[in-house]
Amino acid sequence: MQFKQAIDLATTQQIDLEITEVEQDQQFWTAIYVIAHQGMSDAQAQLHVQIQAKGALNIANPTVNPWLAQIQATDLPRSDRYLLTDLPTISAAIQQHEQTKIEAPLLQADNPVRVYAQFIDWLPSYNHQDDIHLTLSIPVQHGLYAAAVYVIVGQGAKPEELLKIALQSEASSLHKPQAETIQHEAVSDVVTDTDRTQETTIEHAAESGKKNMILAALAILILAYWLWRRRR
Repeated sequence: MQFKQAIDLATTQQIDLEITEVEQDQQFWTAIYVIAHQGMSDAQAQLHVQIQAKGALNIANPTVNPWLAQIQATDLPRSDRYLLTDLPTISAAIQQHEQTKIEAPLLQADNPVRVYAQFIDWLPSYNHQDDIHLTLSIPVQHGLYAAAVYVIVGQGAKPEELLKIALQSEASSLHKPQAETIQHEAVSDVVTDTDRTQETTIEHAAESGKKNMILAALAILILAYWLWRRRR
């Protein structure tokens, strides 16, 4: 088991993990637990959780890296018992294996507190010889702020206490792969460029048609004038 924590994680900060005790064919998981305090209305408050992997594949989305979750405040359960130490089984395991004191955020009583948990299953990349590196960040915090972020790396059975919170978080939050976001934006740009090209082509065609009509009218006038001169 490995454990990392950060209090008041800013958008420019990150949590780095180096995983050294996993064999080539061994599956492992990460548990992300976020305690967030809300500073604006439910409809607009959100944060994004992102995790970048080097040397490991996300089993559920092996082609997606980094993995990104876009989370609305209304999608997360509110809790009065939100501290990681309020989860006795997992906190005892952390303190036993890591001999680390679990830090707690200082939150104002009048700010709503919401919790988010997510498990990701990993497998070492094929023929990857170096240590595995995972980097977690909260790049967007809009009205919903990461008061505390905890990352746990483990193998085998997952802690039930966090699984229950994860199931509540997954019920309605949108997990959107970063690669998919970029692809959609690229497709949108291509469509926009195509529309602009079509509009330009139509404009050129219209201008060309106007010129041809003017030339045809001039030709008719010249021919009529020539016939009139001959009759005289």
